[in-house]
Amino acid sequence: MADSQNRDTQSEAKWDALLGKYVSVWIWSILIGVTISVAISFVGVRSGAVRGLFGAALAIPIILGVAAAYGGLIHLLDYLRGHIIPTFLVHDPERTDEQAAVHLYLALRYLVYAITLRLLTAAIEVALNAFAF
Repeated sequence: MADSQNRDTQSEAKWDALLGKYVSVWIWSILIGVTISVAISFVGVRSGAVRGLFGAALAIPIILGVAAAYGGLIHLLDYLRGHIIPTFLVHDPERTDEQAAVHLYLALRYLVYAITLRLLTAAIEVALNAFAF
């Protein structure tokens, strides 16, 4: 009876580890897809005939948003290099997942910054187009 329970516990631990690997890839895939989408959305910003200080008001959130998206991508690539690839290709039992969690957290944080700056850019575009004459 104890041997059967031990086998079930080991089997559960193997499934949990396998599921954890695929969930980490799933989360990474979602974050990289959204980050790239937000980065590409900055390319579509068109200011029309906006010049002077109003043009600078639009350029600042665009530049900061692209930088935030780039920062998120850097952390996602570090997560890929430091966690996903070693998890699937190099079975290192000494590896810790603390740094991997930090990279995912920072990537998400930069993504939130980029999304906020993209929304600010859209609001400035609407305001500039509304008051253009």
